[in-house]
Amino acid sequence: MKDNIVKLDNIDRKILFELDKNCRINTAKLGRIVRKSREAVKYRIRRLVEKGVITAFTISLNPNKL
Repeated sequence: MKDNIVKLDNIDRKILFELDKNCRINTAKLGRIVRKSREAVKYRIRRLVEKGVITAFTISLNPNKL
């Protein structure tokens, strides 16, 4: 059986890195960071979700602040 390995280019890796740091970053700012248009970033994120690379967008809470 063939593994479902997804090939990622450098732009996809940069997008994933930035989303890992801040999953709430807006696509315009993310586009400026990776030097792509907002639409291109939205397309790439949607593609990564469809392929199962991104499974959820989550937050983590600091219980000391609550």
